[in-house]
Amino acid sequence: MRKSKYLVLSSFYFDFNNDLSEIKEIKSLFENQNILDLFRFDKMIIIKNKHFQRGNINFIYLPQNIEIINEDVFANNKIEILDLSNCIKLKNIENWSFWNNQIKQLKLPKNIREISRDTFAYNQIESLDLSNCIKLRIIKPLAFMNNQIKQLKLPKNIEEIRTSAFEDNQIESLDLSSCINLNIINEYAFESNQIKQLKLPKNIEILDKYTFSINQIEILDLSNCIKLKEILSDAFSDNPLKEIKILDNVRIHYYYINYENLWNKFIDYYNNNKKKAGDYKYIDNKWQWYPL
Repeated sequence: MRKSKYLVLSSFYFDFNNDLSEIKEIKSLFENQNILDLFRFDKMIIIKNKHFQRGNINFIYLPQNIEIINEDVFANNKIEILDLSNCIKLKNIENWSFWNNQIKQLKLPKNIREISRDTFAYNQIESLDLSNCIKLRIIKPLAFMNNQIKQLKLPKNIEEIRTSAFEDNQIESLDLSSCINLNIINEYAFESNQIKQLKLPKNIEILDKYTFSINQIEILDLSNCIKLKEILSDAFSDNPLKEIKILDNVRIHYYYINYENLWNKFIDYYNNNKKKAGDYKYIDNKWQWYPL
């Protein structure tokens, strides 16, 4: 890359290796800067861990050839808007990379393959649209925990949502019906939201413990989940359940200590009703069965 005024100015803030592909050190002059612009460094494919952690960065511009953002790189900053959609070769964002910022708007590249642990936890994201991320397969534990997400769209090719991925948000309506490859939703994944309307994919097989606990679900329709085999304990506990539609012979784990919970009362009734498919309604303080 030919030297330019831009690169000369950048040298006040960073020490690069010989081919300008890697930042070796951050100089003290950068400490009070709130804009990080690396867009023109087209040979840079990796940003290494903890380079910019605990800074004052509000905005970042990364080169389009970046492939890896290491652990902790931008954690504990003040980033408000994050647009990585131009980073066409970015496949993985590693653990805690953008943890504890002030991100409200987020755009990810379509070729991203996985979002790692705690990557965007503790931010201020209100609306999250990942439907364009056509290669995204796995959202790892706590990836978006403790944000303000109300609207969520996931790509249809998502295969697994792991522990606490979207815990402690404000999601009100969740439609996963188009996620045809989603077989398992792991524990606490959507705990402590405001979900009232829920649609699950027909190929879902396992709902782990506390998956949708502490929400606002009144009508739970699982009748379309034709491959559902197992629901672990407290998956829907602490919801104001009034009606549950379900197929037969689903194995539902029972948590005896918390029997008064409406979900556990339903499990008890469902098991005693020979796990028959039906439309179960909570009337006069008890569950009753009706055919689908």
